[in-house]
Amino acid sequence: MRAHSSSMTRDILEHLAEGGKIMLGAFFPRGYSYTDPSRRVLGLDRRCRHHFTPKQQRSISSILSRLRKEGLVARDGTRKQSVWHITRRGHGHVQSLAEMAEVLPHHKQILPKKDGKVRIVIFDIPESERRKRAWLRAQLVACDFGQLQKSVWTGTRPIPETLIADIESLGLGSYIHVMGIGEKGTLVLKKLA
Repeated sequence: MRAHSSSMTRDILEHLAEGGKIMLGAFFPRGYSYTDPSRRVLGLDRRCRHHFTPKQQRSISSILSRLRKEGLVARDGTRKQSVWHITRRGHGHVQSLAEMAEVLPHHKQILPKKDGKVRIVIFDIPESERRKRAWLRAQLVACDFGQLQKSVWTGTRPIPETLIADIESLGLGSYIHVMGIGEKGTLVLKKLA
């Protein structure tokens, strides 16, 4: 998954999950006094909380295509008149993301300045800890690290101390290795924990 698309993927799935209200809206049209109470109860007049920038809108098509291959969304209609909707599997994915957000640390990292030194983060987190693995990937994206392979990431800024503390508190230190390239041709190995 590309670095910036992780949070967009979540936003798109949540947006489609909220989209079920559109169908209900057809049965309770806006502007009629007898439908107003039902619209309020069903939350049909609340504005969608997702606002996509023009740059993000250009990425949505490729993300939707990937989500379709993963079985999280489906498309009805022709390519030009597509109607996208979330699948049962997609709803489950959104629910697991919400549960993960409640359990795992989530705060905005204060990013150290880029210093031009390349850092490579390699991890081998067991499948039984997959939620923590997904959390770590999201944290690396937030720190401007890019993915080379599923478990190999690279960036040009130090890893924030708060992230290192969170990694330790989650018991992930023994699964993660950070390598810094000090000068061309040298590697400085650092193992967390």
